[in-house]
Amino acid sequence: MLIIWRGWGLLAILFPLISVLVANVVVDVVAGAGAFGTSSVGPGLGLVAAGTLCWVTGRRVNGEPVPYLGRSVADGQPFRPRLPFLFARHNFLFVPLEAWGVLFFGLGLLAVVRGVLHV
Repeated sequence: MLIIWRGWGLLAILFPLISVLVANVVVDVVAGAGAFGTSSVGPGLGLVAAGTLCWVTGRRVNGEPVPYLGRSVADGQPFRPRLPFLFARHNFLFVPLEAWGVLFFGLGLLAVVRGVLHV
């Protein structure tokens, strides 16, 4: 198995592992031993926390994306659109760290809703 990352991109794997483990411990302490595996709310909250951590860290280390319409021809420089996701310095499997945050947050939110609604 080949794992490719650049910069702090490895945090896209470490944040979910650590946050789901912490959620496991917290849910087991609060609701009793074995409660973590009976509902998807605990892992979902862990993924929401991981998504938030990835998003905030990714925005911080990759910087704000370059605006598409930041300059005009009147400024004397031609308009050259850039795709900020293609030039992210901190990524995992060629996906920027903040995009992993969106993915983890969405999956975690879906798991929490599914666990609350008992679907």
